[in-house]
Amino acid sequence: MPLLKRRRDMHALSAEAGMPSTSVVESSILITSPLETVWKYTIDVNRWPEWCPTIQAASVQDADQLSIGTEFSLKQPLQPKRSWQVTELVPNKVAAWRTIDEKGRFVARHVLVDNGTSVESTLQLRFVPTWWPIQSLFTLAFKAALNRENRALKVVCERSN
Repeated sequence: MPLLKRRRDMHALSAEAGMPSTSVVESSILITSPLETVWKYTIDVNRWPEWCPTIQAASVQDADQLSIGTEFSLKQPLQPKRSWQVTELVPNKVAAWRTIDEKGRFVARHVLVDNGTSVESTLQLRFVPTWWPIQSLFTLAFKAALNRENRALKVVCERSN
C-alpha cells in the first residue's frame, strides 16, 4: 500500500473522541504470516497477556468476539487498570478502541495491510498528555511499548506458521 494511503487510513484516528491537544505515537513492522493469523491474534484480547509483554491482564466483558461497542479492560505495567471500548472493526484490516474511564484519554488503532508475502502491522496510540512538562517522556515510553507489542505480535504470529 502506498505510504500516502496508509497515512490517510491512520489519520482517520485524529477526529476520534474529540480529543484536544493530543500526542500520537506509531509503530510499524512486517510480519511474515498469513493475514488471518495476524488478525486472529489482534482481536483475541483475552489471550494478549500470553504473548504480549506490555499486557499483564485482559478481560472482555460480555462477549465471545469483539464487535463495535464491546468493552474490555487491560492492566499494563506502571499504569492503572483501564476500561476500553471497541470503536471500529473492519475484519482483517482495522481494529480501534478508546478508553472509557477517567484514568486517561487514549485512542488506539491497529491497521493491517496484506502485502502478499507479509502483513504490515501498524499500531497507533493517540493520547492527551496529563502533565505537559513530561509529555516527551510519555511519548518515548508509549513508543517503546508499541514497538515491543508489534515485535511480540510478529514473534507469536510467525511461530504459529
